Amino acid sequence: MSLLIIIPHILSLFIGYSTLCLIWPKSKKALGLKLCIGFGLGFIISAHLGFYSLIVFKHFSSFLMICLHLAIVALFLIFSRKALWQSFLADWQELSAKEWMCLGLYTLVLLPLCLHAFLWPNGSWDAWAIWNFKSRMIFLGDSQWCNMFEPLTIHMRHHYPFFLPLVNCWSFSVIGEATPLAPMINGLLYSFMTGGLMLFALKPRQHSLASLLPLFVLYTLPHFLHLVTIQYADILIAFHFLAIFVCYQWDCEGDDEQRPVFLLLAGFFAGALAFIKDEGLVCSILLLGLIVLYEIKVHLKAPKLKFRLCTFLFGFLITALPGVIFFLFFRPQNLFFINGLTSVNKPTSFARLGRIFSLWWQVLLSPTWNYLWLVIAYLSAWCLGCRRNRTANLWFAFVGLYALALMTNYFINTYFAVDWWIICSLDRLLMTLMPGFLFIISQALLSSAAE
Repeated sequence: MSLLIIIPHILSLFIGYSTLCLIWPKSKKALGLKLCIGFGLGFIISAHLGFYSLIVFKHFSSFLMICLHLAIVALFLIFSRKALWQSFLADWQELSAKEWMCLGLYTLVLLPLCLHAFLWPNGSWDAWAIWNFKSRMIFLGDSQWCNMFEPLTIHMRHHYPFFLPLVNCWSFSVIGEATPLAPMINGLLYSFMTGGLMLFALKPRQHSLASLLPLFVLYTLPHFLHLVTIQYADILIAFHFLAIFVCYQWDCEGDDEQRPVFLLLAGFFAGALAFIKDEGLVCSILLLGLIVLYEIKVHLKAPKLKFRLCTFLFGFLITALPGVIFFLFFRPQNLFFINGLTSVNKPTSFARLGRIFSLWWQVLLSPTWNYLWLVIAYLSAWCLGCRRNRTANLWFAFVGLYALALMTNYFINTYFAVDWWIICSLDRLLMTLMPGFLFIISQALLSSAAE
């Protein structure tokens, strides 16, 4: 079983990597980056195949999923075998000794990741009560999987979309068993690939061990290791945030031939956020608006503006479609919401708003983060001041709007006691942003050092 369980991951990675090889600019040799982005893209494709087969055939079919993946792999091997092999060889030959050394050192992070993951073999509360529970309902429920939307299942947040549960179901498919090992492996892979994505995105800026420094900061932080290995969907959000801004940064730095590819990929990952969590839908809408406005501002008088906007929107709409279908036709009412602005029994108040600000500061300054957010705040201010990083303004605008949206939700929704809610959720929300912050800051620092 230990070998069979990784077959779905290999197939998804092959499909994602092969797709990238066909559209990736030939002048950009980046094997590591292709593998990390291909991993994320492959699982987006797998989750979407699972979703469409689920709503068409009314149940999750492991046999159908295996056949669909094998058919896609066969098409790549039949029609693009030579191009894929040449692309792989070209990328492989570009790897230097220093890059191999960086990669070897980075693989050491698997040790603390695995140690933390095995402390939580079934995940923490939200994992086994929400994500893994949904995974088993879809995989084992046959045509009764829709019972997850019944009010009786309120504890599993039945209004959440199910990108992660479908990824888990795909991992169950080959072995034919809903083993807890599959969600654990998925969490580990997303955690590992998030750091790998940062490493290989920073590599062109500095061919030294300096690009490992942000990863050392990230993966020696016990609280971060805990949050990414307890099988929550938040690590998927973190990976997609990072992938969007890595792709958009590479788009900003590329020439006219290369740009549409990375803009398309940014659209893919931005749209996919809408199918992960409710927060993902909010982020997806924010990123859509910000990137479109940024494109209009930068390329207003350029003839390529329409083409660039169409490229981004095409990628965005393709991957956002499952999320849109879910929210329009499947999503039940959120029973964890009380509008405090209109409620008589549980009205909101300015005292609640003050408490929200107070608790935010307590969490940000908590020793559990080793006061890293103070350092991030200082370096973020430096990034905005020096304006060396073209993507930094977009990132900080997004973070600001996202924080405003979160605070508005905490203020309006009075279903939960605000102290308990913020203490339980804000750490996870901050975790999703930390890789993006470290990428933006490290990129600016390495660029400044190289000048």
